[in-house]
Amino acid sequence: MRRRNKQYSKKSKEIASRSSCYYAAEDYPMFCPNVGTDVVAGIAGSELIYAPETVWAKSFVDDWDALSPMKFDENNEYFKYAFELTKAAIKDCDNDFIIGNTDIHAGLDAMSAIRGSENLCFDYIDNREKLFSRIDELFEIEKELFTRIDDEIRKSGQNGCSNRMYIYHPDRKRYVTSCDVSCMISPDDFEELVIPNLMKEIALFEYSIYHLDGIVAVRHLDRLLKIDELKGVQWVPGAGSPPVRYQLDIMKKIQDAGKLLTVCAADIEDVKAICTGLNPEGVHIHMYTSSPEEADYTVKTAEEICASQKPKIFL
Repeated sequence: MRRRNKQYSKKSKEIASRSSCYYAAEDYPMFCPNVGTDVVAGIAGSELIYAPETVWAKSFVDDWDALSPMKFDENNEYFKYAFELTKAAIKDCDNDFIIGNTDIHAGLDAMSAIRGSENLCFDYIDNREKLFSRIDELFEIEKELFTRIDDEIRKSGQNGCSNRMYIYHPDRKRYVTSCDVSCMISPDDFEELVIPNLMKEIALFEYSIYHLDGIVAVRHLDRLLKIDELKGVQWVPGAGSPPVRYQLDIMKKIQDAGKLLTVCAADIEDVKAICTGLNPEGVHIHMYTSSPEEADYTVKTAEEICASQKPKIFL
């Protein structure tokens, strides 16, 4: 369980120092050399458009047949930026913070970025066979991107691995697997277009937690829980959904399948419900608070609830 004191702007969130943050429970300072969620699409050929609070990729594929094979390019400006940020962080770190890998969204999410989500939906019907080799090409870009940055971090002497999910592993390579556009496809499409690439990602990252985002995407949860190699699931209700305390059935289903669970709590009421309604073993709760005192009180409350629970066996 982990709490952070959010007393800094969203823009400076990733580079907050010990002096501006309060790290309660298992939280820790970390920097990820992010250049935008669509960095894989950027390396593939998209232009990334930056705004003060966000970044998005400009789609560029009008005709799959006219597109040359997409390949990793170490001279690509977005890779070079992420790599140089990593090296700068290593130079400045001095063991004061963990360096995580850059934010990576590949697979169908990257396909949606380079093609446009509407066009990609039509491709599921009209150009389906042309998608498979392109997904494989994007995986090779993802693999090279992740591996080069991970290798550079490990060369620095840092023990362990982390990323935007703020979960640390002491020795294994680990990353977030996801497919946010899965909310727009059927279980059959998910099986054919997502699962093969997902299995390659799980093998690459060694220790993977799937980012499941939104109520509509829950239609794919049963299939995900059947993947033995998948270690856990991050449940994110999505914009406009009720707080997570009203979705204990989804989280319990994840636990009952023997998977680890990570979830973002909006407030202490979410924390109370999670600790009361679920097996505390194997649950990671991420929550922002407005003060160190609120963070400490939240941690104390969670500890007291969990200590009062009857012993449970987590498979």
